[in-house]
Amino acid sequence: RVLAGFAAEDHLPWSHITKGISEKFFEQEKIRAYNAEPLRKRHLGSNEMPTNQELPEGESLQVYGRQKRVVRKGPQIQIPSSTIRIRWLRDDSMRFLGHRDMMRIFQRAVSRAGMPVGYSQGFSPHQRISFGPPLPVGYTSEDEYLDIHLSAPFQLEMLERLRKALPQGIEVHHIIARHGFMESLSELINLQEYIITIPDGVKEWTLDGHRPTLTVEREKNGQMKELDIAPGLFEIEKVHRNRLRLMIRAHIPGVGRPEEYMTLLAGLDKASIRTSHYHRIKQYHLENDIRSSIFEASN
Repeated sequence: RVLAGFAAEDHLPWSHITKGISEKFFEQEKIRAYNAEPLRKRHLGSNEMPTNQELPEGESLQVYGRQKRVVRKGPQIQIPSSTIRIRWLRDDSMRFLGHRDMMRIFQRAVSRAGMPVGYSQGFSPHQRISFGPPLPVGYTSEDEYLDIHLSAPFQLEMLERLRKALPQGIEVHHIIARHGFMESLSELINLQEYIITIPDGVKEWTLDGHRPTLTVEREKNGQMKELDIAPGLFEIEKVHRNRLRLMIRAHIPGVGRPEEYMTLLAGLDKASIRTSHYHRIKQYHLENDIRSSIFEASN
């Protein structure tokens, strides 16, 4: 009997279940569907039950597929964002941490300080914190920089909270805030100055800073190749019996490491180079032979 089907006037096994919609309504909707007529829109009545009404004039109802998403537009309030540029230092207690370690330290400190940091878009958003050129492991510095992009205007109390959230060995010195565009640190910083202290007990050494070529060997694609690092040397001088000042360019071909310049120009052995203390004292923006601090170049 069930497999034979039912007539429209038959009493169905589920007829005792009612949701407030009559059987006549479904019969009419079936005939409309067979005739490819637009379906009637069902509205909620006062008792929150559907009532049968024709669509208002000029309004159409989507018959097939998923209905269009309704985007509710509210008043658009644009909160001004800001970018802060921070000058910070790291001392001997942090000298053996790598660049990624420093990134994690600042990311966690920003979160602990409750700063309204902006996040990138996409499936894995991350904090919009940009660092300057990385400092090699074992180096100290008093002139490091980072940019933090905030989703709200900067307030001075944010700086105090950040200072308290950072561990010992990292200190925030100065800060500037901008609402507009600031050139990236990687583009601004193109000259770095180091003070290198050679340990006591090293034999007397002399500095030869006028060599036209400085050749080192670098491994590239599994092969050793020679590289001239003389173009990267901006200035070098001996300032004390066991101390020299070194200035290196950045973002140009032929830039060497401070250890390589010490080997070639001071003639020190590997043991003396490994035990020397490397301290970055300043980073500059060099343009037309004029040196500017990073904050000056950011204005």
